[in-house]
Amino acid sequence: MLAAFARGDSDAQIAAATAVTPSTVRHQRYTFRQKAAQAELYLAQYHAAFGEGAQRLALPLAAQSLGITNADYEKELKRDVDYTAAPTLAHWPRQEKRRVCLIARMVQGFEPDVHYSRLAVQAKLRRWSPDDATLTRYLIDYGFLARTPDGRDYWRIF
Repeated sequence: MLAAFARGDSDAQIAAATAVTPSTVRHQRYTFRQKAAQAELYLAQYHAAFGEGAQRLALPLAAQSLGITNADYEKELKRDVDYTAAPTLAHWPRQEKRRVCLIARMVQGFEPDVHYSRLAVQAKLRRWSPDDATLTRYLIDYGFLARTPDGRDYWRIF
C-alpha cells in the first residue's frame, strides 16, 4: 500500500489491486499519517533534548496533524502578534494552523509543573486579548494546558 500511496493511486484503485474495501485503504492511509505524526513528535523531542535542529515545531498530539514547521511558526507570529510593547494578539485568525501557532506562543507564559488558579490564567491570557475564555479553550483543546473538572486548577502539560 505504501508504494501505491507514493504513486498517488486512488483509494478505489488500491482497493481493487489488494482485494480490500476502499474504506480499509482510507483507514490504512489514516493510520500511516498518525504514526508519522507520532514519529515526528518523538524526533522533535529528541532534537530538543540533544540540541539538534528540528524541522517541525514540537506540538501536542492534537495539533501534530497540521504539520507546522518552525518557519511557519515564526511567519505566523510576525503576522498575528503585535510586539510594540508586550506581545499582544493583533487579531484572532480563522485558519487553524495560525491559531495553533499563536497558542503555542501563549503557553510559553505558563511554567511547567506550576498550578494556576482560574484568575491567574485569566490574567496571563488577558495580556494577549480580552477574550481569555476563547484562548483558554484552545489551550486546553489542543493539549497545551489541563484543568480540573471544576475549572479551579490549571497547569501546563506541553
